[in-house]
Amino acid sequence: MGEKCPVVVVGAGPAGLTAATLISQYDVDVTLLDDQLSPGGQIYRQVSDSKIANPETVLGADYTGGKALVDRFLESSARYVPGASVWGVNRKREVSYLRNDASFFLQTDHLILSVGCQERPMPFPGWQLPGVLTAGAAQIMLKSQAMAPEKAPILVGSGPLLLLLAWQYLNLGLKVKAIVETTQTQHYFHALKHLPGAIVGRQQLVKGLKFLKDIRAAGIAVYKGASEIRALGDQVLEGICFSSRGKQHTLNAELVFIHQGVTPQLQLPKLAECELEYLVSQKCWSAKTDQFCESTVEGVHLIGDGQQINGAEVAEISGQICALNVLKKLKRIDQEDFDRLSKPLLVKKKRQLKLRQFLDALYTPSDIFITPSDETMVCRCEEVSAATIREIARGGCQGPNQAKSFSRCGMGHCQGRFCEATVSALIAKEQDRSVADIGFYRVRPPIRPLTLGQLGRGQSDDRETN
Repeated sequence: MGEKCPVVVVGAGPAGLTAATLISQYDVDVTLLDDQLSPGGQIYRQVSDSKIANPETVLGADYTGGKALVDRFLESSARYVPGASVWGVNRKREVSYLRNDASFFLQTDHLILSVGCQERPMPFPGWQLPGVLTAGAAQIMLKSQAMAPEKAPILVGSGPLLLLLAWQYLNLGLKVKAIVETTQTQHYFHALKHLPGAIVGRQQLVKGLKFLKDIRAAGIAVYKGASEIRALGDQVLEGICFSSRGKQHTLNAELVFIHQGVTPQLQLPKLAECELEYLVSQKCWSAKTDQFCESTVEGVHLIGDGQQINGAEVAEISGQICALNVLKKLKRIDQEDFDRLSKPLLVKKKRQLKLRQFLDALYTPSDIFITPSDETMVCRCEEVSAATIREIARGGCQGPNQAKSFSRCGMGHCQGRFCEATVSALIAKEQDRSVADIGFYRVRPPIRPLTLGQLGRGQSDDRETN
């Protein structure tokens, strides 16, 4: 099927850039496909051509530090295909993607999926109203187009991204009306036991404390332990109400940015028939790999947050480990060189993961946001409520795929990306089963919108690359 390429990497985030750069240094033909128009992924989005006047001052040194990684990749011999939206893969390592309104096809011996993460859904009554936006989407607009809200938003949820976004807005001279923090008190106690191991990531912890200090100094109200969140308004957002430490609060707002952490994007690993496992520590599904990033399907490798949420530093390390493993299989390095080069990386990765244990314990989403109230819209595409999912669960529905047939939940534009976790959790709780037992949505190609005309204009080669 299509052109043959020894190595294909999907995704130009930290992991994919690192893997492609390293593999190309050994004179291996490697092609990197990415749906963005410039490399960097979400964390380093448009870092080489930022529209913000002083990106390091506004977005932070961690962001601008990614430019060196991007530059090394662009200077390498790797074949770079931007604007390539991958809509299909399979266990035979055949890759289909859309570019310039036509479909292209590749066959590879080694498929490296570095597709990153997506925001976890945070459903509550009224979250479907215009004016409610995810914090990740707000940051994408800031990084890619230097777009920021004219009206002061309220940030709702938990996780480092909320603090980072508030701090970035402050650096732009913008106001944030309030931060409604949903991390429950018991999570702080659960995280304490992981604090000694997290010292390896103390720079990140210190950075978080600095964000908090600057937020407090700016006079932004911070509400702790929030629950019973509800968006107010009929056709558009008018405000939110919530409970915080035993008190009820109502805040007027035209914009609310929500965030409850991130989960791996698993549509492509599912299409490739990679085995998944449920991670109780992160309350999400992950693709199984060995320590060298190879999945349960021969020749399919998974790296970065698209495999498991571990952050940018671990993503880069996993990209290096995966690249060395592929180079060994291609006989570009021998076992001795592989052991010598990979062992220190495995040690470094293990140390870095200790910080992740702390963050997972602290920011694990509370059950009140995983299984929302009956009136909450679970599937915003098809307007399916939590009450409907509970009703079909009581009627004997065995999992999300059957729920899709009964309710159309998961059949909308997002193809279940934003309702899958909630549907599975609701069925599991109603039937007193584990989410691991309930399962997940099956997927079929194309996983992105594709017209018959675009498919009919398919080609086996795409030489117009940057």
